[in-house]
Amino acid sequence: MGARPDEVVEAFLHHLTVERGSAVNTMRSYGTDLRRYLQYLETLGIDDLGAVQEGDVAGFVTALRSGPSPL
Repeated sequence: MGARPDEVVEAFLHHLTVERGSAVNTMRSYGTDLRRYLQYLETLGIDDLGAVQEGDVAGFVTALRSGPSPL
């Protein structure tokens, strides 16, 4: 099993903060968006990023376009 999605997101956000010096508002927005995506994956029963398929990403984008919350 690969890395847990929440661990990957936190590592990415840490990288943006420490290595790239991203602004607080940028980090807040990225964090919010990525956590929403993680919640969406959880509703699909996906707990390994290696298991994400193109259709899963497309489904999230469709859900975002259809309303304020994909959940």
